[in-house]
Amino acid sequence: MPLETDKLRGNSLPSKPDGISRCGMSIAKYAQHRDTLRWYELSSTGDIIGSPLQLDFYTQVDTSGPQKRSQPAKKQLAKT
Repeated sequence: MPLETDKLRGNSLPSKPDGISRCGMSIAKYAQHRDTLRWYELSSTGDIIGSPLQLDFYTQVDTSGPQKRSQPAKKQLAKT
């Protein structure tokens, strides 16, 4: 079945949830519809909210502890 015909389900939220970060669909807990800008909590029993191509996906971020930023590996300069 093509991706654009899959329909996702969710429950409508009154506003954007706190402490979320954009992510991929496979780990998402929340979604925002691109056209209506409405927020949803993803659920298997909720209303049909649209296809994955119409949504941006988000997950809850743990802000309780220190955050570590990933940094690219630094190459050592060759000595001549």
